[in-house]
Amino acid sequence: MTPFSKLYRLDEVIQPTGDWLSKIPKKLVYFYVLIKEIIKANIVVAKIVIQPKIDIKPGIIAVPIRTKTNIGITGIANTITLTPGTLTVDISEDKSVLYVHSIDATDPQGVRDSIRDDLEHYVLEAFE
Repeated sequence: MTPFSKLYRLDEVIQPTGDWLSKIPKKLVYFYVLIKEIIKANIVVAKIVIQPKIDIKPGIIAVPIRTKTNIGITGIANTITLTPGTLTVDISEDKSVLYVHSIDATDPQGVRDSIRDDLEHYVLEAFE
């Protein structure tokens, strides 16, 4: 089963437009934010792992997304998966919700807000 196979049709995704060059600064900001989030998440996961008693409650969280384009969805899904402690598991049929496994799902709304405000925003700016 390949839940994201429809998203990887490159003939639909890679269509260079005049917009591409103007978005280079936004792409650089996205990559900066991505690296920063990966470092922060690595520290959080390391703290969890180092603790003598691991007190986490992992779970799957439904995260509504704003984008409907394949490149936007793929960008958000991959960004989530690259961030330690989270993993994109599936996408809804209507492409409006990503299902994300979180190492600590005690605050599902906090995870949703973090993805929407810290990750999705920059993906939308850079790739849509």
